Amino acid sequence: MKSRKLLVLEIETEEVAIATLLHALEKTEWQVTILGSQLLLDRLADVLGDASFNGITLNAKETLSHFEWESFDLILLPNPKFMPADYAEAFLSSRGSTPFGIGVFDLEDLNSRGSAINRCYLDGNSFFICCSFIYISDLDFVNRDNELVRKVGSMKKQSLVIPFKHTGDAQRCSSESSINIVVSGKVQAKRRNYLFAILGVLRASRKSPQPVHLFLNGGATGIYGIFIYYFSKLASKVSRNLSIEAYKSRVSEDNYHENLRKSHINLLPLTSLYYDGKDSGAFYDSMQYNMVSICPDAHLRSIGSLHGAVALGYSDMGELVNTLCTVMSRLNGYLADSYTKTKHYYLLDFSGYLVNELNTLSKNR
Repeated sequence: MKSRKLLVLEIETEEVAIATLLHALEKTEWQVTILGSQLLLDRLADVLGDASFNGITLNAKETLSHFEWESFDLILLPNPKFMPADYAEAFLSSRGSTPFGIGVFDLEDLNSRGSAINRCYLDGNSFFICCSFIYISDLDFVNRDNELVRKVGSMKKQSLVIPFKHTGDAQRCSSESSINIVVSGKVQAKRRNYLFAILGVLRASRKSPQPVHLFLNGGATGIYGIFIYYFSKLASKVSRNLSIEAYKSRVSEDNYHENLRKSHINLLPLTSLYYDGKDSGAFYDSMQYNMVSICPDAHLRSIGSLHGAVALGYSDMGELVNTLCTVMSRLNGYLADSYTKTKHYYLLDFSGYLVNELNTLSKNR
């Protein structure tokens, strides 16, 4: 088998997404090298466990200036907003002829002249001008029913759609004496509307046939996080049918995954940070741990209305409460449907798709 070489340059800490690539390309002709910070490589090692990977520590811009880019068939970069200006300059001036792709979050990121992907450097070029393709994180790599993908095509660039997380296993949800709801992630205002979610669950719990338990599955961050922590304690005290488990500091890995294993409903009160091009990793938890996802209508398409777990939407507080009540009253049926949908998704040949895409995007040897 002829080997092909993919280089992933990642300065931040997207270790889960990189692990998805590594797992998908195992036993294929593609060999992956990770050029990243020591923090990223350490976290990637934790995610992969005993699996080995080729990692090179990036500790200075000089590493980029003298790197042998031409020895690779394809390069995958993060969104340039995560690259310091001197690192970006060093890459653009030394990359050679190897085709590369960059990450993009949404249409605003793509269209804005002030965004990092459109910023021009000393030679007058931008990442968007020089790149061969745009990398988009999206669950639906099959149909590409994505406004961002269509926009990329209209701008004469190719696209590469890769799920943030793609595993091959799905667990059946365990039965519990209560109906368990989880909201995952750091408790901070920019990612999720926690206050809205708590009030919605509080109202829905009054109509629930069973006690309701809500996990805020992330540590409190900043003033907003601390406020939500104490508000959740107050809400637990005044409610007869709702208990809330919140954390003032970072949740341990064991507790985090145990809360997911116990939960039946995955509530994602997402903010505008998540649209086409930026997946919410929490949705993949719905598939792995057999949950029903509930999120704002505006994000339904982005988190898998066609594939993956059952996902339901809401537009306002009234709809959120009604959706929660509907799912809680017919929970077993919804969970069974969600499990079936996930199993069908895992039968899709992601590895074959990815190899074909990389072969198309890479330079010919």
